[in-house]
Amino acid sequence: MLVDSTLKDRLHDLLTPFLFDINDKLTRKKITIKLDKFLKDLAIFDYKVICDETNNTLNRIVKNEVWIDVAIQPTELEEFVFIPIKIGEKDVIKSSRSI
Repeated sequence: MLVDSTLKDRLHDLLTPFLFDINDKLTRKKITIKLDKFLKDLAIFDYKVICDETNNTLNRIVKNEVWIDVAIQPTELEEFVFIPIKIGEKDVIKSSRSI
């Protein structure tokens, strides 16, 4: 399954306000809450948002990057679609791949 470009655009819009925020626990918590609220309202079977110290290593924090891993299972019969997202110095960068 390919991730719909509208979903990618919406994720980009939701995360752009965090572009210049410091990568700390509070920022990561705010990002997780914002994405949880957004994904909960979608007509999807399951999802998971990971934005914590497991995917934000000290090296990434020093580079002022925030990494978010989003996994979406559109229906019970479909596999999860993984969307790794990086908020960097200049933009929100995302890529998708189905695993």
